[in-house]
Amino acid sequence: MSKRTLSITVNNASQLPSVEKSRESDPFVKLTFRDKVKKTKVIENNANPCWNEKLVWELEKAIDQHSSVDFEVLDYEKLGRDRLLGSGSISLREVVRSQSGQVQANIAIHDSNKRQLDAMQDFLTNARPRVNGALLRQFKSQCVTLLGEVVKVDNSGSNFTIKTSDGIDVVIKLPEKLQAVIKGFVEVTGLVAENGQCIYASGGYVMCPGENIDMALYDVTVSKIHALGAAVYPVVDQDQIAT
Repeated sequence: MSKRTLSITVNNASQLPSVEKSRESDPFVKLTFRDKVKKTKVIENNANPCWNEKLVWELEKAIDQHSSVDFEVLDYEKLGRDRLLGSGSISLREVVRSQSGQVQANIAIHDSNKRQLDAMQDFLTNARPRVNGALLRQFKSQCVTLLGEVVKVDNSGSNFTIKTSDGIDVVIKLPEKLQAVIKGFVEVTGLVAENGQCIYASGGYVMCPGENIDMALYDVTVSKIHALGAAVYPVVDQDQIAT
């Protein structure tokens, strides 16, 4: 018998406050469920971080409508104590009520005085809107997933360019320099820049070596999904929810 689990994917936050004098905060998220703590990676110098990170708890007993997950968004400090940017709580009531055991939600963040911040934390979703090049402008400052073929790699290794399914060149900016050769088809997850022409790949990328992808068919599919208003797919899952 497989163990029951609770999975939460921390997607992204926007407009996080800065506690630094000359730069943005270095945010990460700490989640606590039944006294067990999980943490995301740290995104340096970013008020609109995209973690795209799945955290999993093994369940000793099933969750119920009173279960919740507490979270804190913190500014990482190399020396001294991490500073609180905001906090909140995720009720798991809807997970219990859902027949599929899957929900998605935008969670408000509150400061230390319990005042709601403008920042919103996207939790409980494992998939970002899948877009083509023309749709990027509709998703400024949001996390998306984009498929394309590598057409150029910058000599510095800090970015590369892909041609999307609708033939648009998009620059992919990386949080760290490339450590290996990148070529062929690549699927990127990250934050769309304000100009709608590049993506900050804080969510990472996946190469598809040797794949022969029908980009025309892919583009038609993406366009139809958006036309139907179904570009985001909910994914927080709990195996075998007891009632």
